[in-house]
Amino acid sequence: MLYMRLILFFLLICTPAFLQAQAPLSPQQQAWLYRIVQKTPILERNWGHYFGFDEELFLKVEMGQYHTDYDAVLQHQINKPESLQIDYDSIAMTSPGLISEAAIKLTLWELNEALKNCIYRPEQCRDSIYQYFSQPLGKALPSKLNSKHSRAVLFCVMHPSLPISKKIDQLTHQYKLEVGDQKKLLNKWRQLVTEYALVNSQKYFKLLSSGQSFDGITFLAAGEGSGTAGLLYETELNPQDSTKSWYGKGIGLFTYEVRIRKQGLRPLSQSTEQIELPAGKPSSLHISLWGLNSSFKPMIIITNGSKSYHLFADYMSRELSADPAMGSGISHLDRIEQYRTKKMEPLLKDLQKEGSLGVILQKEYGIKAEIETNLSRLEAEIDTLQKEENPSQPAIDYRKKLIDTNLTNLTKKERRITELESKLSGEYAKIASAEKKLTEMESLLGPNPQSWHKNKDHYLFKDGVVFNTRTQDLIFPITETPTSLAIQLLSAGYTLAGKQKDEVQIYVSLTDAPEKKEIIKAEPLHLQHTFFFYPDEYNSFTPLPDSLMAILKKAISNQLFIQAAIAPLPDSLKYPTTVRQSYPNRAREFEQPITTAGQNRKVELVMTQHGDTLCFTAFGSTDAVPTRLSMLDPELRSQLGITTASPHNNIYLSALRAMGIIKKVLLKSDPNHIIEVENLQQCEYEINEDTLRHLKKETGL
Repeated sequence: MLYMRLILFFLLICTPAFLQAQAPLSPQQQAWLYRIVQKTPILERNWGHYFGFDEELFLKVEMGQYHTDYDAVLQHQINKPESLQIDYDSIAMTSPGLISEAAIKLTLWELNEALKNCIYRPEQCRDSIYQYFSQPLGKALPSKLNSKHSRAVLFCVMHPSLPISKKIDQLTHQYKLEVGDQKKLLNKWRQLVTEYALVNSQKYFKLLSSGQSFDGITFLAAGEGSGTAGLLYETELNPQDSTKSWYGKGIGLFTYEVRIRKQGLRPLSQSTEQIELPAGKPSSLHISLWGLNSSFKPMIIITNGSKSYHLFADYMSRELSADPAMGSGISHLDRIEQYRTKKMEPLLKDLQKEGSLGVILQKEYGIKAEIETNLSRLEAEIDTLQKEENPSQPAIDYRKKLIDTNLTNLTKKERRITELESKLSGEYAKIASAEKKLTEMESLLGPNPQSWHKNKDHYLFKDGVVFNTRTQDLIFPITETPTSLAIQLLSAGYTLAGKQKDEVQIYVSLTDAPEKKEIIKAEPLHLQHTFFFYPDEYNSFTPLPDSLMAILKKAISNQLFIQAAIAPLPDSLKYPTTVRQSYPNRAREFEQPITTAGQNRKVELVMTQHGDTLCFTAFGSTDAVPTRLSMLDPELRSQLGITTASPHNNIYLSALRAMGIIKKVLLKSDPNHIIEVENLQQCEYEINEDTLRHLKKETGL
């Protein structure tokens, strides 16, 4: 690991693109940005390789695990700005959604720090920050408060580290504010945080994207508001005891909307906002999650008129996916299925099982029908008997007695049926109530959820909308007129009833859709470059050419995939069969121009493009002089069984040279774009036992 960090650090500081002369951010802001990228999986995956800094000196052990002390990193970078190298040009070429996420988090981080200074160190309070929030909030304060209490109330509302439940508790019991006044203050705070984030994140977006802007942002928060993970999943230290952790960082910036319920104030359990897609250009929604619970899987429902798109949060990756099966945790969709299984189906089965009210009632209906049939038959028989010339009165009286008995039974049966119907009506009421609740739960999913199929990193919805998992962008095609979208945040309830839900916040930015530029315009890419080597060496003295570096940079920014391989040596590149035992002048082989033997010590790197994949294939060769791989570690040489110079060793050397060039390419690539590496460990850049296994497999020795 240390070896890798040192290599990467050396490469980064030696790369001309990582220049600081025109850094758009201050040293402190750069340090914040570095921290944000390192601790945000989506940004680290896409941007991590654009930052050069050696974290090795800032590792500390906590609970037996290594962690980076980012507070120490911050101080170091502020004092020594040159220690951090950032490739701003490459960042500007990435997805606008990624840039907007970094801009929003920079804004929230800066706001969090500024507000903490205001509250804990009033002498360091930036007047502009305090006035931005205090003046409009002050208009919502009750007139009965004096200036001292007014400032205390404002600090409570503006506190960036207090969960909203704690703010409500303090406003109620400590400051004795009426519920209506609390609602005005906290909903105003929600509005002000959103407006501040929009204005100031635009500033950072312009700096990082080289002057562009995005179309808007919206914040959504849902849950019961007791507290959850903070910004970058960090916690604050308790202001009364710095040895203990407190609440999540920046959790007081959650933009809950509150309402009055049962004479108290409660955050809404779900949140919906509107955002408008502009006409005439493809647009993208970039969605970022803040504060997840491992037990729950929040859902984002985006509704476009008569259809909707579902995205599910994953606690482990802290990202979204269109696949409900991805990740762990309970989602609102899961709660619907659980409710149907545990509430609806048992009620319906109870009505159908043997001995149930429904079955008994049906039997009672049948008995009643038999009694009524008997009555009709007896009455008909009496009519027939009475029409005879000499009617038999005993026969008529007997049938009348049977009629009286049947009427008594019918009355009892009707009373029993009425009783059963009343009980059954209660059961049907339960079913109707359960059906209504289920319908309410399903209605939150939006109309006509769109199906999708997956292609690599993309979920392709049937109407042409695409969700890119690598950038977390939901991309909409061009529309002729502006389109209004409803964005809803749903957090799964703690129970099936779902009245209390786990808290979570998202921020959604509306940007231009990422442009996928082709590296080439017409013919498929097919480039070839030759690297030369000194005798016995497998690290080329020939650097990667600028043309190759440019192609790699464009490939990463355009999200192309990279495939690498060491191919069998073509006959034209194999070392000559006529074996020479030594060089006429070995010292000359290390000089320029390259000798005839030196022209055979080479690797041909062939680069082709197939669709969205760049393919690199390295063909290695040696000169005719047998090698004993003197540059290889003695222990590894022993494992290969190398004791003397041999033509067979040249085959090893050819493979090592090809592997070395592939490693150079991979070191300059984004590891997350590498989809396949043949005959080479994807994440290993040292010559080790894994390398030996590949060498033996490749060479057949």
